[in-house]
Amino acid sequence: MLNELSFLNDMVIRDTKEYAGKKLAAKKHELAESVYKSEEAVRDSLESSIEKNTRKIHEETEKEIASLEKEAFKKLILFRDKIKDDIKSELRKRLSDFANSPGYKDYLAEKTEKAKEIAGGDSITASVFREEDAALPGGIKAEVIPSSSAGGVIFRIPGRGIIIDNSFDTAIDMVMDDFNEISLK
Repeated sequence: MLNELSFLNDMVIRDTKEYAGKKLAAKKHELAESVYKSEEAVRDSLESSIEKNTRKIHEETEKEIASLEKEAFKKLILFRDKIKDDIKSELRKRLSDFANSPGYKDYLAEKTEKAKEIAGGDSITASVFREEDAALPGGIKAEVIPSSSAGGVIFRIPGRGIIIDNSFDTAIDMVMDDFNEISLK
């Protein structure tokens, strides 16, 4: 009986060890899976955090770049406007100087002749901006328009519906329009 008990004891111990070994192996496997899943979750969380922070840094950088570009554009506009004002002022001064030079009468005579050619015998009216320019060459009497214009002349050919604008203000405006077109490209 002792033998049977000993055998039974050995069998119980063996079965218990086998059962405990299987349980231990299952728990080790479960633990390994849990560790793997935890590491994966940490890795995913870390990658997500890195992506989120990278995206945030990228967005902040883009905002900063946009802000700097906006500020640079404002400064560029101010600089361009100053240059425009300087150019316009210089043009007005030079045209005023030209209007007081001997060549100005030749300029008015040339523009009057071209207007007469275009009119082809139709009546012409003219407008000038200075009293001293009222008597144009070729016998055309011009109306004086009070203005801050530096000079020039505007011809009208009513029979043909033509206006020939040789005023200095229009010339300055055309130059400034060209400047605006160039400077915005």
